[in-house]
Amino acid sequence: MVTANLGKDQLEGFDFEKEAKRIVESAGEKGIILRVLGATAFRIHCPNQLKLHLSMNRNITDLDFVSYSGMKRPVFDLMDKFGYPMDRSSQYVMAVSDRSMS
Repeated sequence: MVTANLGKDQLEGFDFEKEAKRIVESAGEKGIILRVLGATAFRIHCPNQLKLHLSMNRNITDLDFVSYSGMKRPVFDLMDKFGYPMDRSSQYVMAVSDRSMS
């Protein structure tokens, strides 16, 4: 799993859904399998449930993605290209997820 965190100054008015779609589309063009997870995925895939999501105070503050472990380097490079450098915590999540049960 990869999380693209934004600074507080970047959150206001930021279109998480649009950014997630842009990153996933670019990944697909490069042959990278990348999927959106979490609150952003819910809003993308369940647009008719936006009212419910908002009533639960589910504010989107980051972008979560998942990919195959063999695509780790291409995902790192892609995220860096979009201005989301992979920090140690993101690298740790990716390393641990290699051993996670699904």
